[in-house]
Amino acid sequence: SPLLQFVSNKKSLIIVDEAHELSNTTSQQYKIVNGLIRRGKPDSVYLATGTPITNDPQNFYNLLSLIDCEVTDDWQYYMEHYCGAIKIPKNKEEKEKRDRISRNFVISKHKNNWYELTDEEKKELNEIISKSVKMITIPKEPTNLDELKERTAHVYLRREKEDVGDLPQKHIIEKTYELTDEQREEYNRLWDEYVTENENKELNKSLLEVGLYRRYLSNQMVPNTINLVDKCIKKGEKVVVFCCFDEELYTLRDYYKEKCVIYNGKCSLKEKDAAIKKFTEDDSCMVFLGNLQAAGVGITLTVSRVVIFSNFSFVPSDCRQGEDRVHRFGQKREVFVFYQFFKDTQYEKMWNIVLKKELIINQVIKKENEK
Repeated sequence: SPLLQFVSNKKSLIIVDEAHELSNTTSQQYKIVNGLIRRGKPDSVYLATGTPITNDPQNFYNLLSLIDCEVTDDWQYYMEHYCGAIKIPKNKEEKEKRDRISRNFVISKHKNNWYELTDEEKKELNEIISKSVKMITIPKEPTNLDELKERTAHVYLRREKEDVGDLPQKHIIEKTYELTDEQREEYNRLWDEYVTENENKELNKSLLEVGLYRRYLSNQMVPNTINLVDKCIKKGEKVVVFCCFDEELYTLRDYYKEKCVIYNGKCSLKEKDAAIKKFTEDDSCMVFLGNLQAAGVGITLTVSRVVIFSNFSFVPSDCRQGEDRVHRFGQKREVFVFYQFFKDTQYEKMWNIVLKKELIINQVIKKENEK
């Protein structure tokens, strides 16, 4: 195999497991590995991951660049061609500068507005703006995914679980709930209250809504999670529950007490190992409460076959990694995964975004039998 040839010829080689952790260039992991590759100049780099695209084609670029895939030679082209990216002024001051330049340019051409400019004049104006105004590149809707699929298919081997061994079936189940009238009133009040408290600040509603509503809804979801977990326990099932906020995690812990263990970023390595051991070996311990970021990777919980997301991530790979703590080699029974959300809320919007992102991911990564 190529790997054995590298070893026998004493070639330098770097292998990175859980490589999806490198999809964010601001992460410490990425900075360390990127520095190691750039300074060490190994003969070959292998990235191992079950989720090469964690979110969108932009994240995929970051992994492809580590292995020097030719599609990453021009970052701006990649962003515009595959991520539908546009350039916008860096801040309010730069936006005002752009508008002033555009206004003066239109006047100099004796036109009334931008729409009256010829194509050549528009091109000239864009060149002036690009040289004078500080811009940032913002990805939008992914584009040309079939082309990206063809240009990258040669740099990876895709092995799905069914290709390398038999695994029991995994069932994905959506559980939807209605907010009560009181909950809906509080839900609608949150944004107005936040705006009043921050009336002198420039607010990005689309971003702030996510944090405001998710934290509120996560707490409102806890009773539904308890009800679902209790039903599973009555059937003799151990249950893995994933949360995104510590508050909901601790509320569940206070309810289940000695019947549960907790696993989050605040636990020491010793405490994490003890939690896994107790859940796996103690018949009286029925519930594993995990923070999705902390417990979603690197551990095996096949003693359970039920996963319940009390809260879930915008990033599809985070959710799939969580599922795979139970649906992995060593699992002998069918697996049931429950995703919960309230209708007509930020949760439901998030779920639809996750499904859309998964569709995009599957459009880019080819199966081996498709190559």
